[in-house]
Amino acid sequence: MSDRPEGTTLQVNIKTPAGTLINAYARDGAHLSELLGELEGVAAQVAALEGVYQAAKLTAAPARAEEPWEKTTRERAISQAVDQSGSAAPQCAHGARVPKDGFSQKSGKPWSGWFCPQPRGQAQCEPVWNK
Repeated sequence: MSDRPEGTTLQVNIKTPAGTLINAYARDGAHLSELLGELEGVAAQVAALEGVYQAAKLTAAPARAEEPWEKTTRERAISQAVDQSGSAAPQCAHGARVPKDGFSQKSGKPWSGWFCPQPRGQAQCEPVWNK
């Protein structure tokens, strides 16, 4: 049994930088163009939701005691996924930026910022670092 709708002649699978898989099923090229246009229209919301999901994963019960600066990074990630006005993620030339954070391998200090959605190895915009 196939998961694709009846009449599908084209299928496109898109994996976002955060790992979300989006499947588009189209009857023909014109229908596919229409679907991709609709996906482009909701890209900012998808990126914002991915940011909230990533932040929620970070706030899960830790396996070890947390340092005070770790909580700050997690709380910041949640609040920055969607700002107070309800706006979605910041944009770059390639679409909605993707929130990422982590810890420096050298210093152990936390970092966070918004990154270009282009896949690694392709021309990417400079990240926007959170302060």
